[in-house]
Amino acid sequence: ESVNVYQKQMTVSANDADVDAYIAVPSDPEKFSQFFTLRSRQTGEHYTLSDGTVYIDEKMSLLLGGATGGDILTISKSDTEKVDVTLTAFFENYPGHFVYMTENTYKELFGETPEYNSLYFSHNLSVEEEDGLAEKILKTEGTLTVSFSSAVKQNYHEMLSALTLVIVVVIVSAGALAYVVMYNLTNINITERTREIATIKVLGFFRRETSAYVLRENLFLTTAGILAGIVMAIPLHRFVMSQIKVDIVDFSTVIFPISFLYSAILTFVFNIIVNLFMEIKLEKINMAESLKSVD
Repeated sequence: ESVNVYQKQMTVSANDADVDAYIAVPSDPEKFSQFFTLRSRQTGEHYTLSDGTVYIDEKMSLLLGGATGGDILTISKSDTEKVDVTLTAFFENYPGHFVYMTENTYKELFGETPEYNSLYFSHNLSVEEEDGLAEKILKTEGTLTVSFSSAVKQNYHEMLSALTLVIVVVIVSAGALAYVVMYNLTNINITERTREIATIKVLGFFRRETSAYVLRENLFLTTAGILAGIVMAIPLHRFVMSQIKVDIVDFSTVIFPISFLYSAILTFVFNIIVNLFMEIKLEKINMAESLKSVD
């Protein structure tokens, strides 16, 4: 399956902001829908490319000051040739910036018929076979470049692999910080309550009972901290993601519920490890010496 597409880089402006984007005009919108899915990330609604509609990617809408359906955009084909269009909606897209419209819409806006300069096609070849196909296509007269979606995907995967490493470092550092904080707070708590703990040991509390008397507070505080962290995580995550300034790539700000579960489990694991170490400290408290100490 294949479809001819006119592609040309132009400047799109709105709300005192400019974005360089590719205007894409397919010869057959129905065939084009087999290659690209236009849908809203928020609602999941699918859009149909038809005469009179103009769609841009979601990241571009943000760069243009939050442009949304019904807003007026200015498309500059050159310094002297500019047209105003009404935005229909923005769609989910992550790499690159695109403006989609039909052939009739392009004719109405620019007063000319688009000269198709690209061909989108699908195949069932392996990655290795793609290289051979690219060589054959490049030998065809008039062909400038060949790009495969698999290669684009691989390039972005390699580019973002460094970001994955950063995320791992942040998670490990946060876990280490949580452990250190819980350990120090528990250690201070036990140190300041040495006489109290020694007293309950003298009264006949068993080891597990003594540990539960002191360390169950950690479980309550950890639970309260997790609940507070979940509430604060959502706006904090959105703020951090908003600070990632990559104009041609859109980073999704979706937090999956399983992420909250993983963070809660890890926090409880650190709490349990701290409690195990503190049980040893509780066992070493000298009852006689502690009771004789002066406040």
